[in-house]
Amino acid sequence: MEQIISQVVKQLFDQDISVQLTRPDPKFGDFATNVALQLAKPLGKNPREIAETIAEKLRKQEEFSEVSVAGPGFINVKLSDQAVLNFLKERANDKARRSNSCN
Repeated sequence: MEQIISQVVKQLFDQDISVQLTRPDPKFGDFATNVALQLAKPLGKNPREIAETIAEKLRKQEEFSEVSVAGPGFINVKLSDQAVLNFLKERANDKARRSNSCN
């Protein structure tokens, strides 16, 4: 998820930034990021406007079922069912590979 958001930031603002995801209260989403707040000073723009621009682009990504902006510029995302399934498959495959390498 961090990679997707980083790529969107690069496309929109030509900025390389380390995206940090946190786990908000579940009613707000699966993950949240303050990336727009981090970008506000270097871009000289309102963080809420930056967040809205990023959120608009993220809404077009199949990995997210819902994207919203809260407060001064936090971006909340809910993962799509497909993204959750893909994540679980990757974890299962990683676990299987580690288990096989121990034999």
